[in-house]
Amino acid sequence: MVDEYVVNEYVVTELPGAVRAYLSAATRHLPRRARADVSAELHANLHQRMLDHSLMLDTPAAWSAALRDFGPPQTTARALVRVHRWPGLPRLRLPRLRLTRLTLTRLTLMRAGLAALALGGAGYAAARSLGWPAEAPQSQQAR
Repeated sequence: MVDEYVVNEYVVTELPGAVRAYLSAATRHLPRRARADVSAELHANLHQRMLDHSLMLDTPAAWSAALRDFGPPQTTARALVRVHRWPGLPRLRLPRLRLTRLTLTRLTLMRAGLAALALGGAGYAAARSLGWPAEAPQSQQAR
């Protein structure tokens, strides 16, 4: 249930519970000094998206569509923490994968093969666009 009340001639709508939960989950890991500002900015963006959807949907469905557009709050929280992380703390480093020599060799060969394929295709496309005739190799020509 969404309650509306009037403040200084403006209709103010209380946020639905799902939106409050989203804002709380998305800003939970931010520093306190940034949490209120980021939450207000995120709320403004969500509200604008809700207004966009409200042209075709009723208000509760428009809020749901806006939340769906923004994605899971965990994804938003990770992105916000990258921007507003605690000062002085280093970035989190993910553990490196252990690659064997065989795996590295395979990756190198795959990269080289893909590069050769891309360059060959680009060369063929350039030659055809310039009008050069495509000649078959000597081994494929009829004798």
